[in-house]
Amino acid sequence: MDNYYINPQGMVVEYMDDNTKKLNELYAQLEILKIKFKKVIMAARIYQKMIKAIKAEIKKLKDGG
Repeated sequence: MDNYYINPQGMVVEYMDDNTKKLNELYAQLEILKIKFKKVIMAARIYQKMIKAIKAEIKKLKDGG
């Protein structure tokens, strides 16, 4: 039980040194960035499809409808 203590709220929590805390924070930030990046990629794919559809419509209208 050396790695655990009771916090002011009365909960048993694992003791972490500063490096471990910082490492956990960095892992959390990394996961958040991964999620944001996936959303950006999804949006880019949607925009690519929209651009392709607009170009096809322009070509169709140029060729005489």
